[in-house]
Amino acid sequence: MMIRPQLSGIRILLVERHLVLSQAMAEYLSYLGAEVRTYHEPNEAFPVISDFRPHLILCDLTFPEEAAFKALARARQLSSEIDFKISVVGMSTLNAYAIERRAFSAGFDGVLQKPFGPTDLVHLLARLLNR
Repeated sequence: MMIRPQLSGIRILLVERHLVLSQAMAEYLSYLGAEVRTYHEPNEAFPVISDFRPHLILCDLTFPEEAAFKALARARQLSSEIDFKISVVGMSTLNAYAIERRAFSAGFDGVLQKPFGPTDLVHLLARLLNR
C-alpha cells in the first residue's frame, strides 16, 4: 500500500527541463494537495523563490553550467534571509552514486534517481516534510 501524504498548504517549486515529466509531476503533486509552480530553466525560477517561499524545491541536476547547484546556493541564501526552511531535492539520470555524493556534499536534502516512481517521490516528501 502506498503512503499518500496530504500536501495541503505545501508549496513546491519544480525545476525540470523535460516537459512531460514536469507536467506529470506537477499534476501528481497537485493531486496530493500541493501548490506547484513549474519552470523549465533554473534562471526562470530564481526570481520567484523569495515571493513564493516554497517549502520544497525539486530541481533537475543535469542543467548546464551547474545551474541546479547555483539554485541550491540561492535557495539556501534566501532561506536564511527570510528565516524560512526550504528543502532542496535534486533529480538526475546520471550515475547514482557519483551524483548523490556530490549533491549531498553540496547541501541537497535528497536525490531522486530518474526514472523514479510515485512511491519514491512520496517517501522522500514524507521524510523531508514530516508528513
